[in-house]
Amino acid sequence: MRVVVGDTISVELAVKLGFKGILISSGKRAIYDALCRAEELALLRSKEALGQIRLKAILDSVTEGIIATDNNGNITQFNPVVEKYFGFGKVNFIGKPLSALLPDFNKNEELISIACQQYLINVQQISHKRGQGDGDIITLKPLKQIQDIETRLRKKLHTRGLVAKHSFEDIIGESDKIKETIYKARKISKSNATVLITGGTGTGKEMFAQGMHN
Repeated sequence: MRVVVGDTISVELAVKLGFKGILISSGKRAIYDALCRAEELALLRSKEALGQIRLKAILDSVTEGIIATDNNGNITQFNPVVEKYFGFGKVNFIGKPLSALLPDFNKNEELISIACQQYLINVQQISHKRGQGDGDIITLKPLKQIQDIETRLRKKLHTRGLVAKHSFEDIIGESDKIKETIYKARKISKSNATVLITGGTGTGKEMFAQGMHN
């Protein structure tokens, strides 16, 4: 090797080592393109930083505990609500397996016990457009908190008179058709399925709905 062709640093090193150095000067177009790319990169980083700030604000504002994991099951993020539940800071668990924080975690379970408290747990997989998994989002909500909310809502509905007042015994009718319909309604009301009641005005849809509810 006798000649080094390159930028300023390359040529200076070549000369120091006793080689011939030929400097390639950047043209105006190359400098312009480099500046444009630098500006685009700066804007992209600024938008990314703003997005991270917004995401943090959202995570900090929700009342549910949120834990994010990568595709290896390691914790990448969780919000202050989770810190409150467990009494530990992020530095203790970020980067560690989810089992370190939730040793009894099971994706198929809806309830989990933490420090003698029961929580409703939900798992949502993070997926790319190609359908590949990239970790999970786990949400935690205290069961007592859900029960308290339900109690408050029931009290509000009761105050407004939005309660089921009628039962199947209030449905008057002796025909085989009405008896068969009441029998079916009683049977369906024992399940957790969503029920759609259809019929013309005045046929008793509301009576059946309240009967099934009660």
